[in-house]
Amino acid sequence: MRISHQVPGKGPASTKEKLALFRRLFRGRGDVFAPACANEWRQGICEKPRVACRDCKHRELLPLSDAAIYGHLAGEHTIGPYPLLENDHCHLLAVDIDEQDWRDDARAFLRSCRELELSSYDRLCPNQDILPKGGFGNLIAPRAPTTDGA
Repeated sequence: MRISHQVPGKGPASTKEKLALFRRLFRGRGDVFAPACANEWRQGICEKPRVACRDCKHRELLPLSDAAIYGHLAGEHTIGPYPLLENDHCHLLAVDIDEQDWRDDARAFLRSCRELELSSYDRLCPNQDILPKGGFGNLIAPRAPTTDGA
């Protein structure tokens, strides 16, 4: 996989283009996203943490829809992808870089990837090699939007 050195052009204009871009950039499992279950934490139905989701008889997975993505982009709710696919392949890696010098660290990481011409790396997120039976794999959970702009 080559890292592009091109400056991005004009961004997507229509809602349909924005949804397609989101799906392309944050490609993970299409059959489930976080929140994963329509019944999660519903009183009288969800028995977490006593019963694991993979063992729950009320498990109702939510497929990733354009409506869910639109709501996320509009700030109505937060969703997160499960990047490890059912065939143990992955199209998305996440790097957690924070603290005061995050910009410098991000530039150094990108520079290293370009210099090394990395074609694969498996110790980021997801940090698993195979999908657990009945599980979803690692969740890449974005921070929920805040009113103070943080």
